[in-house]
Amino acid sequence: MARAATAGLPGGTATQTAAGFGRHGYFHDERMVDLSVNSAVRVYFFLPETRARQLLRSVQEFHPGIVFQICPAEVGTTVESSLM
Repeated sequence: MARAATAGLPGGTATQTAAGFGRHGYFHDERMVDLSVNSAVRVYFFLPETRARQLLRSVQEFHPGIVFQICPAEVGTTVESSLM
């Protein structure tokens, strides 16, 4: 998140997942004792695709092998803002 803020992105959200399993079949559960190691984190940014790919390349330098999703989205606000 700090890297994204430094890069001038308008905002982002990181959430810790309650439970799930990944491509390796390992089950992640919020009841596990050591959440810092075994818990997945989901990070959201709404960006133009070119900027999303730039951020992804930057993140991959420090965390190779991450799972990501890039999909079209419409983002707006009901309040006038210079950030949108």
